[in-house]
Amino acid sequence: MADKNIQYYHFPEISSTNEKIKEILDSEKKVVVTAEYQTKGRGRLSRKWHGEPGENIYFSYGETHNGEVSFEKLSLYQAIGCLVVYDILSKLCPNEKFITKYPNDILVKVEGIYKKICGILVEHSFSGSFCQYSIIGIGINVNQTSFPDEVKDIATSLNLLAYKYSTDEIIEKLLENILKYLSWEEKDLLKLWEERIAIIGKEIRLVNREEQWLVKSMLKDGRLEIENLSDHTKEILSDGESIRYNYE
Repeated sequence: MADKNIQYYHFPEISSTNEKIKEILDSEKKVVVTAEYQTKGRGRLSRKWHGEPGENIYFSYGETHNGEVSFEKLSLYQAIGCLVVYDILSKLCPNEKFITKYPNDILVKVEGIYKKICGILVEHSFSGSFCQYSIIGIGINVNQTSFPDEVKDIATSLNLLAYKYSTDEIIEKLLENILKYLSWEEKDLLKLWEERIAIIGKEIRLVNREEQWLVKSMLKDGRLEIENLSDHTKEILSDGESIRYNYE
């Protein structure tokens, strides 16, 4: 893995690759941080990410912005993270069925049940209205074979799917594909992400409100327009909402 414009850092153990890369981006333009283990790995809504030392991928890519970046473009970093992992896992495990769960998880079907194999955490740093940098954090369960009781029924790994890969091999593919998608036109990225998520027209349940809604469309910034099935009011799904829906 070599690109003279990107600085690479690897750590045996850190709190999280996203937190470490924030420190480094103060002085570097483009950075990749990987680690053998994260002591405080987290996902969306500050949920804890469970992982074993040396068994999984803990990866972050970050870049600073030289000029103003639109909110729509910033939202597509989430799309890039999902598209990259989906592409790689689908090629490495061609006999498995992977899906992208909106907005940031990759699941795989195991004996009729979808289990989480990857989580993506995208973060941006702002100074006023100016975005200073963007980070794509990716955690993939590669060789882990046991999980804590609270997630053992909903998580899996490549090893448990009977695939043997080194983390270094996959990390190289992650960066290669991130750089590829960063060069795409925004409209093409959004179109492919919308196709992969395949959530438009589906009913969803808002966990915090126990309400059923219908997904009407995806906006240019990646947010979902939804309609209440009871009173037909419409709104934009907020980033802090957890949803449940049928993936098929």
